[in-house]
Amino acid sequence: MSEESRITSFRGLRVVLTAVAILCLLQFVIALLPEAVVGRLATLFGGLGRREGLIPDAPLFWYSLREGAVMYLGVGLALLVMSRDPVRYRTLVKVAIVALGTMAVASATYGPLNAMPVLWYGADILVSLVFFVLLCVFYPRYLERRL
Repeated sequence: MSEESRITSFRGLRVVLTAVAILCLLQFVIALLPEAVVGRLATLFGGLGRREGLIPDAPLFWYSLREGAVMYLGVGLALLVMSRDPVRYRTLVKVAIVALGTMAVASATYGPLNAMPVLWYGADILVSLVFFVLLCVFYPRYLERRL
């Protein structure tokens, strides 16, 4: 691999990792919005608003949403750290690649099983697959030979 293509691959990897991190951090922020705003967003995006009572005052829903948000915060921060030096964290980058592929499969499986609106799980599948493919493309294969 030429030095120029190595630099391009490295930069692309950093950009994609940063983009995934930003999306995770955005998920964290959205989950902290007031319940009324989350309900309006759900209705706006054609999802949960169709089923009356799915986003009610159910404590388990809000607990799960906000607990998941904290997980997104941790993952987003970890991805930001990895994006600073993907060579050093190459094993974790590979874990992130596998996780995004797994997320696409899980969304494709559980979305229809739970009768979620296609817009919601379809967006999850699309975003996961796009980032999965981009990370696979930009992951520098030459690192594997150096191990």
